[in-house]
Amino acid sequence: MTFNNIVPYDGLGEIKLYTKLDDVKEYLDKNHIKYEENIYDHSDCDVKYNWYVLKVDNSIGLFFSEGNYKLFKIYIMNKCEAKLPNNIKIGTAIKYVKK
Repeated sequence: MTFNNIVPYDGLGEIKLYTKLDDVKEYLDKNHIKYEENIYDHSDCDVKYNWYVLKVDNSIGLFFSEGNYKLFKIYIMNKCEAKLPNNIKIGTAIKYVKK
């Protein structure tokens, strides 16, 4: 699965920040995108809400809080090909990024 564009403060392709967990899962299922769902226990933190994390292709993490079940964090890793509007992506040489 490839997501083409990262828009800061907006989202990743069709997946937008603050979208509800069930809506994102529905989108992924409808588009036959496989994902793994994990729950991170945060019961020992001040807020005490657990995090629900959808892991897509071992390259994207989508984080939701049990407080409102809305997407609050998108984590890009490994071989994700998604790019920022200025074409920076994982693996871009730092000398290019500085320009």
